[in-house]
Amino acid sequence: MNFIGFCVRHAVPVAVGVILALLFGLIAMYRIPRQLTPTVEVPVVGVEVRHLGAAPQDMETAVVERIEEQLNAVDGVREMTSTSEENVADIRLEFDWGTDRNIAGVDVNNKLNLVRDLPKDADKPVIYFGERFAHPIAFVSLVGEGQTSDDLRQYAVDVLQPYFKRIPGVSRVDVYGGREREAVVTFDPYRLAAHRVTPMELADLLARENRNTPAGRIDEDKGRWPVRTVGEFRINEDIAAVVLRRPGMPDVRLADLVNADVDAFKDAENYVRIDGSSGLVLAIQKKTGENVVNIIREVHKTVAALNRDLLARRKMTLAVEYDEAAYIDQAIDLLKENVWISAALAGLILVFFLRSLRAILTICVAIPISFISTFLFMWLMDRTLNVISLAGLAFAVGMLVDNAIVVLENIYRHREMGKSAVQAALDGAQEVWLAVLASTLTTVAVFIPVLFIQEEAGQLFRDISLAIAISVTLSLVVSVTVVPMLTSRILRTAAAREAAE
Repeated sequence: MNFIGFCVRHAVPVAVGVILALLFGLIAMYRIPRQLTPTVEVPVVGVEVRHLGAAPQDMETAVVERIEEQLNAVDGVREMTSTSEENVADIRLEFDWGTDRNIAGVDVNNKLNLVRDLPKDADKPVIYFGERFAHPIAFVSLVGEGQTSDDLRQYAVDVLQPYFKRIPGVSRVDVYGGREREAVVTFDPYRLAAHRVTPMELADLLARENRNTPAGRIDEDKGRWPVRTVGEFRINEDIAAVVLRRPGMPDVRLADLVNADVDAFKDAENYVRIDGSSGLVLAIQKKTGENVVNIIREVHKTVAALNRDLLARRKMTLAVEYDEAAYIDQAIDLLKENVWISAALAGLILVFFLRSLRAILTICVAIPISFISTFLFMWLMDRTLNVISLAGLAFAVGMLVDNAIVVLENIYRHREMGKSAVQAALDGAQEVWLAVLASTLTTVAVFIPVLFIQEEAGQLFRDISLAIAISVTLSLVVSVTVVPMLTSRILRTAAAREAAE
């Protein structure tokens, strides 16, 4: 094999290639996204519709059934399920594996545009991709001295939530605990009947009056000033002052019809207690494919900055109660420990069988080259570093030395036959490279079929297959390039020392 001869006789290009592989591998190792589990893209497109004040039965008949009638015509849908709750309905469409979710989303949106008879006060249907609720990567708690959870929630939504949303890689931040503020309007049905006002007229009037409307702009000198009419209700008197005007009937002030409270609260949906005190929690979710460790690091920095610059004078405290980075760091530390142990065991075995400390040097060079270079290819293939890929790398560490040991042992055998160091490296590597190639291909052939499985299991175990296949293939390249070159230099130096003695 002329390529092996080139590597043995020209050590400088091989050394440069090794340095570049290690350099780019280290860069990729620190830049590759890190998360706890692999990203599994389930072909799911969902539709969420909110209708304030609607009962589950009303949501099913007035919203869900009408939307399902149009969505039944979407191509590629394997299963469609719907859930009707108070104020909200959710329709989940699961497509065949391999379906492009973006194309499916366009098809779903086109069908939704054909739905014309939804209730007027229902919100516009919202399309989401994937599962409706993803697992948060971090929980940040907020407690305040002498403050209720309702007050904490208002401050968290208005002030704190935007800080965490601005962190690169964060997709959404949900707030749990406390009650949301809302304006509550109650009325006496007999009083409405006496003024010949229906509840629907009352609801339409409140919705029409409770809004800010753009009113153009004013150009003055070199300035341009936007103008708007402010109509949102801020105090109870704003609602009481609204007048209902109807043709042919007397005007009616809402103060004569309803009782209003703009500072009321919605019913509590969840409760949060932290160390026995009322508080709330901000659940942080990441975007697909983002680096969890980097996001968590920025979350800790944001929490520290907010506690120092903003919350100390308000007697509030933020704290990170849970984050996935700790589990990822533990897995990476375990992998490092596994690499060192595997390399040490391989070295001891080589010393026992070959009785040469120089063999340890060759193996200790071969392992990190194959191992670190694997990160470069995984990064280029848009994979992530997670517990599954780490398991594949841990399994592959023991396989990385197999090819190098076979080539190294055969080179030593030719050296013991009296050949020169260079000739022994050439003959030893050329004699077994086909056998090493066949052994590597059989190992790769076991894991390659997993890459073609599109179901959830295939996406889950794709990282472990890639990690093993790439690292073992790189160990083949190292065993027929770096090992013969390095061994020829080591043996030549040893022979020179023996001759000098």
